[in-house]
Amino acid sequence: MPKRQRLDLLATQVELLTEYWQQGMRDLSDSRVAEAAVSAHLTENQVKVWIKDTWTKNSTSASTLGKLKNISCKRRVSGYNLYSSSLKKDGIGFRQWATKWKQLSDEKKKFWEKEDKPSTSRSLKILKKEVRAIFNEKYSEAVKKNNQRLPYSKLNELGISMLGLPSGVFLKNPAAYGACICKDIISCRNQLKVVINRSAPESEKDMLEVVVLED
Repeated sequence: MPKRQRLDLLATQVELLTEYWQQGMRDLSDSRVAEAAVSAHLTENQVKVWIKDTWTKNSTSASTLGKLKNISCKRRVSGYNLYSSSLKKDGIGFRQWATKWKQLSDEKKKFWEKEDKPSTSRSLKILKKEVRAIFNEKYSEAVKKNNQRLPYSKLNELGISMLGLPSGVFLKNPAAYGACICKDIISCRNQLKVVINRSAPESEKDMLEVVVLED
């Protein structure tokens, strides 16, 4: 009897295949098998093995499908999977992951490949902190005062916007950004410029003099 192929999938690959499964990819002849293989960086045969395994496990326990997301990674996480994980946090659908990865420059791909593990909450926190510092710096330049903090809750009220952000990215509190967007913002920091689009009344001008940054 031929030895059964053992799959050692990354958590992001399992999650992506699970999404295809939930959308109806449950037959080995399904046309989405090829698409799933490309998106997950697997062979079609590996996807079919995963489908068979999932049918077997589901027949044993209805709760197994949810547990598939917790499969541990035994090998180094690739740059593609790090990038895909970041795109997901930024709300970008899994069908776009492979395309967006192909569109990255070699320099940006190397940037992601250098990461040794998925973005932890700590590393993401550092990225957000750097973006926040950049935004505060650009805002300080706009109001011509040192060490000012961008008032995110007053952006619309005070007519504050930012030029030079990556395509599709809007100015908001960095706490809402994922790692991918944070890195894109950091890479184009020299192009960023805060613009205050309307003349505010005296009471609102006082709001522009925001609290000095804490260390």
